[in-house]
Amino acid sequence: MCGRLDELDGCDVNVNSIGTTMASRILFKMLTDYATSSSDWDDFGELAKEAAFALYNGCPLKNAPSQQGSVAKAFEAIGYPPTYPFLVPCP
Repeated sequence: MCGRLDELDGCDVNVNSIGTTMASRILFKMLTDYATSSSDWDDFGELAKEAAFALYNGCPLKNAPSQQGSVAKAFEAIGYPPTYPFLVPCP
C-alpha cells in the first residue's frame, strides 16, 4: 500500500505509536461522529485528525499535537498524505 500515490517514495514514513486503545477511540469517534455515508479514504485522514483533537485536546494549552501527528503520519504511510494546516487548532 505504500506506493498508492506516485509522489510517495515507498514506505519511509515514520509513525509514532499512540497505542491501540487511543487509536481505536479515534477511529470510532471518526466513524461515528465525523464520517458520512459519502466519506471515503481521501476524507478519513482529516476526519481522524479532527476526532483526535476532539478527544485529546486541552485548549487553550495544547492542540493534541501528538495524537493528530500520529494520525496524519499513519494515513500518509498508507498513501494518504495530510493536508495543511497539519493540525486542527484550538477554536
